[in-house]
Amino acid sequence: MLTDEQRQTLDRDGFVRLNAMLSKSEVAELVTICNDLIETGDGVVNLAQNVGIDDVCPVARRPQVFRPELERMSGWEKLVSVGRAVLGADATLCNSAFFIKPPRIGGETFWHQDEAFYEAEYEYHELKVWAALDDTDETNSPLEYVPGSHLMGVLPHRTIDDLGICAVLADIERHCQNVSRMLMSAGDILIHHGYMLHHAPANRSDRIRRALVVNMMLPPTLRAEPLVMPWKQKRFPF
Repeated sequence: MLTDEQRQTLDRDGFVRLNAMLSKSEVAELVTICNDLIETGDGVVNLAQNVGIDDVCPVARRPQVFRPELERMSGWEKLVSVGRAVLGADATLCNSAFFIKPPRIGGETFWHQDEAFYEAEYEYHELKVWAALDDTDETNSPLEYVPGSHLMGVLPHRTIDDLGICAVLADIERHCQNVSRMLMSAGDILIHHGYMLHHAPANRSDRIRRALVVNMMLPPTLRAEPLVMPWKQKRFPF
């Protein structure tokens, strides 16, 4: 599914974009599931609820648990297949979510690395396959990356809420000088490594921004020494 050039880009930058991977009908099927979960609230949490802001960041966690038909949809199967095409046939699904940024109130996704919340004893071999379900431009929360940041290891983060649940990159000015902003069309796919620094601004447009993400992983390996991660929350929110 990836050309040699795309694989080289993924290895060098930590992310790569695949245009028009999902058909309009596949996007429509996934949107239907996403909207149904939003309406019923099945598996939905608001990631902004602990940080004292009025914005919301709804996430429908592990949607295939609540809507098993999702795993039989060709759009879902493509995302999983993309992950295995990169990592190998032994890669398994370890997490999934619909990320929703509602019009005008969709909150910021703060700069972070996903692996900054994982277990300190292990090194992870993980890819995120991120599918745009809406056209995404400068105004409705495009995903942003720091190219090459997947090679930096786990960087220091800091908590920003009283409960210690939400953590963000500690030194944004130092590490986020060179940023790539991903403007997407519905049906485009992004692949990025689990150690990538990424961010999405708030959605201040009149349009919703929805995405489906599947996390594919090979078995983690034990580190010689555990990382020191004083910011790590006791309970990862999804």
